[in-house]
Amino acid sequence: MALALLIVLLVACGAPGTSPPPQNGNGDGNGGNGDLATALNALGADTTTTARVDPQGDPLPEDYAPLGGSASIGVPDALAGASGSATIHELFIAGPTVTASGSRITLLELDDVLIDGDGTVQQGTASPLLTLNEVDHPWVDDDSGDGAQSNNGRSLRAAASGDLDGDGLDEIVVVYVDTALAARPVRVLTIDDSEDGFGEMASNVADGSEVLDVQVATGDFTGDGVASVVLALADATGVDLLFLEGEPGSYSVDTSLTKRIAATTDVDQITARLAAGNLDYDNALELVVVVNELITTTGSVTGSARYFVFDDASTGFDELASGAVSAVGFAAAHVADVALGDITGNGLDEIVLGGLTSFNTECSDQPEAVVMALDNAIGGFEPLGATVVDAGFADCAAVAFAPVQHRFFHVTTPDLDGDGVSAIQAGRYVFASFRDEATFTLMHEIPEAVFWQRDATNAHITTNTSAIVAADVTSDGRENIVMYHQWNPGVRVWGLSTETSVGVDGFAELSRVPTAEYTPVDDVRPLLVPANVDHDSVVMAYAAASHELVFTEPMLIAVMAAAPCGEGIGQNLDGCSATFGNADVTTVTAETTVSVSASAYIGAKTAVNVPWLGEFGAQKTRSLTVRASASAGASYSVGTSRRFTSGPLEDAVVFSTIPYDRYVYDVLSHPDPDMIGGTIEVMVPREPIVMKVEREFYNERISDVSTPIGSNVFDHVAGDLSTYPGVSRKNELLGQFGGPLGLGGLQNGPLSVGEGSGSTGLGIDVGAEVSAGTSLGIEYTRSVDVTAGPVLAGYSVGYGVDASLTVSSGESTSYDVSVGDLSSATFAEHQYAFGMFTYVQPIGGQQAKVINFWVE
Repeated sequence: MALALLIVLLVACGAPGTSPPPQNGNGDGNGGNGDLATALNALGADTTTTARVDPQGDPLPEDYAPLGGSASIGVPDALAGASGSATIHELFIAGPTVTASGSRITLLELDDVLIDGDGTVQQGTASPLLTLNEVDHPWVDDDSGDGAQSNNGRSLRAAASGDLDGDGLDEIVVVYVDTALAARPVRVLTIDDSEDGFGEMASNVADGSEVLDVQVATGDFTGDGVASVVLALADATGVDLLFLEGEPGSYSVDTSLTKRIAATTDVDQITARLAAGNLDYDNALELVVVVNELITTTGSVTGSARYFVFDDASTGFDELASGAVSAVGFAAAHVADVALGDITGNGLDEIVLGGLTSFNTECSDQPEAVVMALDNAIGGFEPLGATVVDAGFADCAAVAFAPVQHRFFHVTTPDLDGDGVSAIQAGRYVFASFRDEATFTLMHEIPEAVFWQRDATNAHITTNTSAIVAADVTSDGRENIVMYHQWNPGVRVWGLSTETSVGVDGFAELSRVPTAEYTPVDDVRPLLVPANVDHDSVVMAYAAASHELVFTEPMLIAVMAAAPCGEGIGQNLDGCSATFGNADVTTVTAETTVSVSASAYIGAKTAVNVPWLGEFGAQKTRSLTVRASASAGASYSVGTSRRFTSGPLEDAVVFSTIPYDRYVYDVLSHPDPDMIGGTIEVMVPREPIVMKVEREFYNERISDVSTPIGSNVFDHVAGDLSTYPGVSRKNELLGQFGGPLGLGGLQNGPLSVGEGSGSTGLGIDVGAEVSAGTSLGIEYTRSVDVTAGPVLAGYSVGYGVDASLTVSSGESTSYDVSVGDLSSATFAEHQYAFGMFTYVQPIGGQQAKVINFWVE
């Protein structure tokens, strides 16, 4: 989600200190290289390192980092308008014969998937990277004994991928019961990445003589950037969770971590589904397990599904939550799937569960499915929402033979638009993320024909006949929904294009991997595993102890002249003040006053100083910034309302310094080999420190680190009306800094000073008085010094959504001045008129709003 650190400024000031007339109107100058921390402390900004806290005010874990222990982002280069940040994956397929390789075990990539200028999808080609011999890998046949045309979804083999050696690239893990041996060992086969030539390593890890179903998942459960392997081995009475230790080729089970989930009753089948993700603020991942129990009786099939949430390795995988896959107001699931993804945009994953609430045997038994979402650990795993969908097929009755029978319901969380926030795929339905839409808002529907064909009679939809995964396999930075059903020829790749003319609002089949054709009774048992095995994405690992708190140099917001009042002329000086913000704080909300916000900043450097340039560099900066900002929005406190007041006859300077938590990631993989071994710095802001000080006080303390505010900005001397700009000088300044014809500046007046003991005032209300086309917008880019380390090159300030610092005035922002009345004895002699004008002026590489006054 967008980072919103809001500071409300309500600034009142009096008249200025002494300042000679401006000489160079743009205020250019170099700020020097003095001790910035000393200068900030002297201005009253405390640069002492303080603890990082979460929204509840609790300290964040020591190992917290905004992108986790490791992170990867893609380099979109194919589809029109590619703009996402999803990691680009290759695809491992086992089970069906891939046409391009002629093998049942293939690792491939999709090349040249694109959309022509006329909106036609070019589905590209499937290019095999690795083909394995079925004779040498007999596990592909799976001798579990459960036919495809059955209620069972058990399998004696499973596969996953993860960076098991910390080199930034994924290995593929195949776990299987070796039925060719009498002892039936559980064997773990690791296929290395492309850099290591897809080398194979294997080890036996458990006794598989009683095992009836195998599942595997990988995840960085220790937060060190290296993935570990967890197995779920089901037998007749329950499921064992085995956590492996060691390295590929020498894995063994850490028996101190083994967990047993027993069946709740006598069952015909028990299986598991596994998913890993980040459910709290530390870098280590958590594990969610769904256990499905199937009971078959004469003429009917029922079941139950339960979920279990386990913490990371630091607690020994303690159980955090568990329950039935059911939601209030809906039937419980008989069988369920699980996926983790950031569906709310808060930088952490949530849990999505979906499953069938009934099993059909006839077309008239149209099954339904419940889909539900649970919050993460920070939200106490509370329900976020649920819905029920029709899982059947409308055309089922047209089939002449037995109908399609549903025995499983696939769920994934694809980031379809590559913005770092996940949608939900549940069966053929695609729901929008919860960030911008109500929970379970239907976004798209995948056609029924993708899931079955009318001649696929007596087909059973189980995990042994179908598979669905989410990953970017089309190189557009947006995750795809990758689907296989064995009665349909080919692995189908659906996704969301930026070209809305494609498909339905851009959602369409973008590619397909041709495979051999199968009947519903063929024993295929498909495995689809996305894996990032080469350097087409940026992969980073968090460097140990690489966090520090830094502060930016003072960033100017506004420079306010003292109200035009004179000393020694019998004037009520206590009635002299100027206000930037809104004079009446009781009637103005935070959203309509002046705000300052900061967003995450990304920088990159390498040992050979390779610049991060061009479209690729801009894309990566935007992608990382989105992800860092989302994380910071969830874990850093937001701003608070503040009010600043100064006395009469004082110029004032309003400035901000932004504390940034600096995190350093090592680049492990990158399309540009010169970037490998370099670092990427992620700068995540805390609440900006916004202050108002008297101008001379400011100048004395920043002279070595920034540009003073003097004759480069103001002409006047506080208390001397003769030094304030006249009409001619006012027009000159508006012409110089107000844009074409001065339309970027605002003015009001003149107004005659009053007589008596009170004051006379005037103001400019942005919402009520500024005409269309008139703006005080700030937009510029500069390098910003920080209290430690290098400058933030390319730091941007302005109204744009990509700006690192945004200073904005809301609809009711006011610029007001109050001028004290003259006494009756001096009124005739010293009567004068005054006016207010404002503009944006460059000052030493920055820009600030200037509130000035003229005298007639």
